[in-house]
Amino acid sequence: MRETVDVQVDDYDYQNAANRTWSIAEWLRNRVEPCPPGSEIVVLDGLGEQPNRRKRLDTLRGSYAA
Repeated sequence: MRETVDVQVDDYDYQNAANRTWSIAEWLRNRVEPCPPGSEIVVLDGLGEQPNRRKRLDTLRGSYAA
């Protein structure tokens, strides 16, 4: 079991959403990973599960719809 650590990070400096056709891996590499250097980042879908990093952002975003 992994230890959960809450870390304060700097502001997310992007005003526009990432391209919907990007994969989760592209989004993490280009926009998220530079924020908390050295931290492991976990993405959860709308069901609370960790999706494959090849999943597109539009599919991930759609999983949050109620």
